[in-house]
Amino acid sequence: MTGPATRNDGLSAKLMLVVFCPFAAGYFLSYFFRNVNAVISRELATEFALAPSDLGLLTATYFLAFAAFQLPLGVLLDRYGPRRVLAALFCIAALGALVFGLAQSFAMLTLGRALIGLGVAGGLMGAIKAYSLWFPPSRLATLTGLHIAVGGIGGLSATAPVEALLGPFRSPRCSSSASFPRRSCPAKATASDARRRPSASSSPRGPSGASRRRSS
Repeated sequence: MTGPATRNDGLSAKLMLVVFCPFAAGYFLSYFFRNVNAVISRELATEFALAPSDLGLLTATYFLAFAAFQLPLGVLLDRYGPRRVLAALFCIAALGALVFGLAQSFAMLTLGRALIGLGVAGGLMGAIKAYSLWFPPSRLATLTGLHIAVGGIGGLSATAPVEALLGPFRSPRCSSSASFPRRSCPAKATASDARRRPSASSSPRGPSGASRRRSS
């Protein structure tokens, strides 16, 4: 992939639309998928009876696949160019999101997260490679900053907006963000059971207790 000759230092609207926006959108999704597990952890733990260690492994799988692909990513970018490489990788990320969404087991969830991590592994370096080919060098710092800012917005989008979307589907009794498999709100249930259970001091005294008191 070769870029056009840089005749000026401006940022053409066409290049921003055709080059910057697609790569920035991919980086937006990269950060979104990176952070969204923290918000849906309650639902995952309840639906699949996951322990905290399972949630940790599920989240780490994304980063393991992401990191493992960095070295081959550089070779592929130099050989085939960012356009082809990232188009293929984002298709893998879409497949991973589909597998994750349709998962019926913890193994399928893990596979989906691994595919997502692999698919978005080139979100930053692939974009920088493309910008270096298509934009003047004097604009690389600006474009990189904008690119990272879009990724940050993607990370923010995976917090409060996702929480608001999930609100109507969550049990109103659960306000804690902790995850407890197969239980809605154990702490609240325990407190409720304690209130319903009669205490030993308030139990009525039987005849044996009264006779012991008279004999003493």
